[in-house]
Amino acid sequence: MSKISNVVDPCLVELFGFPGSGKTSIARYAVQELRHNSSVLPFYYGKHGKLPFRTSHFPGALALCLRVMRGALHGSHARELTRMARAVDSLLILGRARLELRGEPIVLFDQAVIQKLYLMRVQDQVTAEAIESALEVLEPELSDFYVMVDTPPDVAAERFSSRNKRSSIRPFKRWSTEDVASLYGRQQCVLQWMADWFERSEVITLIRLDGQLPIEENGQLLAREIERLATCHPNGSL
Repeated sequence: MSKISNVVDPCLVELFGFPGSGKTSIARYAVQELRHNSSVLPFYYGKHGKLPFRTSHFPGALALCLRVMRGALHGSHARELTRMARAVDSLLILGRARLELRGEPIVLFDQAVIQKLYLMRVQDQVTAEAIESALEVLEPELSDFYVMVDTPPDVAAERFSSRNKRSSIRPFKRWSTEDVASLYGRQQCVLQWMADWFERSEVITLIRLDGQLPIEENGQLLAREIERLATCHPNGSL
């Protein structure tokens, strides 16, 4: 049997945590660590390239939207349809990664679907049941591994306020660090609900990183985990 016929979908690894928790910095350091000290190099989505939407993707996109809508309505989760709809564009990216990056052992996302399910608005009165309902509907399309960067709200808010990323300006324009920390504090339970749900899942694996550790240390931890995943993955031996 040829190697090509043995190619399977890549393992998708997605980081999540508050803006300012260190997701991007940790992912970059992990990739740099692997480049210098390992034969494993994941495809870092967005940095190594992107997969733009094309006309040929439309049938699959429509089918996904219908599956999400049907799952929400049939499961009596209609109230969470807006939350799930915000995640569809990222779900489509994950689907394209599985299809078009076959042959890669690992595809790394410093953020994707999960970032769309919380911090929706200041008035968001989300419950554990609502988050779990959304995850249940979206589960077949989610990444294989989730890395939670668990950073205290005040620490993440301070980092968020001090950085200069253009994307940092949009969500909380003219907010003080205290305002951001207050929102993060109210949403911290949401991250924990997600982490708990991932730990109960039979098809998704959760990795926790302490966001108060130095970026370098967390980057090394993530690099070792990626190397382990790649070694176990069928595409890793191609």
